[in-house]
Amino acid sequence: MWCTFWSSPPHGSSISLSCPRSTALSAVTGFSVDTNQPIVFQSSDQGFGYQVAQMDKRVIVSAPLHQPSTNKSGQLYQCDPGSGKCQPISISGRISHNVSLHNQNGHTACGPTLQRVCGKNIYVNGRCYRLDNRLRLQESLPAKLPDCNVFNLDVALLIDGSGSINSRDFRLMLDFVSKVMEAFKDTETRFALMQYSSTFETHFDFNQFAAARNPSDLVQGITQLRSVTKTSSAIIRVDELFTPQAGSRDGAQRVLIVITDGETYGETPRYDVAIGRANIMGVLRFVIGVSEYSESQHNPTDHHNATGILCW
Repeated sequence: MWCTFWSSPPHGSSISLSCPRSTALSAVTGFSVDTNQPIVFQSSDQGFGYQVAQMDKRVIVSAPLHQPSTNKSGQLYQCDPGSGKCQPISISGRISHNVSLHNQNGHTACGPTLQRVCGKNIYVNGRCYRLDNRLRLQESLPAKLPDCNVFNLDVALLIDGSGSINSRDFRLMLDFVSKVMEAFKDTETRFALMQYSSTFETHFDFNQFAAARNPSDLVQGITQLRSVTKTSSAIIRVDELFTPQAGSRDGAQRVLIVITDGETYGETPRYDVAIGRANIMGVLRFVIGVSEYSESQHNPTDHHNATGILCW
């Protein structure tokens, strides 16, 4: 027994079914196809009839573009030629069902757009579902999707505001800070900003960043401290930002980005102390060099154990 299907293009909302005129959906040896009065299945679902498969006395119809809710896309239907009505097949998951293949054991419905929300991001994966002859869900392929690991970053920006930094480069620092924060908008990344010279000034901590409607506004109005440069003391001092009181989160990867010209005056460098404390706190460290970055102030082999060093 076989039937012929066709749908109204594009993304048709109805499909037509032509079966042997003698007895619809029953075995016959001779027949003529009824093209004048076909059985019509209709639905307002977008994409209804994209793919059709016959299964015994039922017809399986996909509507991959239908979105019944914000958490689900795509729908499969089983349609009864006797009544002309279609009922949805229950399959959980945010998936666009666009394939339905029949075999002796049932159907396999697949879709490439299984949506998974992980933090504030949406990831798309493909997944298949095996259905038995009664259209009951038997298994999912793959059986388990990758775990969602929300990756939190707490980034402390330490900028050199000493007198060896000219006004133009200091403005470039602030522009860089604004662009970095904008690049990580709508992610699980928080920022804090401290400026240093011979003194230290916290412009905003992680709590203030999280509460700000427009974090870039936090950078406006910052003035340069001037005076001498105490880089190692500043690295030690920035530890106070990686505390719960300042909004640093348990389990977050802590990152320190130092923006400097590399010059250090007014102190005996204590990088061993600063690095030791940073290691204990699990702080990943980067240095960004500005202007005429002084390599002489840094061991060229490890840059005081910074993970990376960039210059502009």
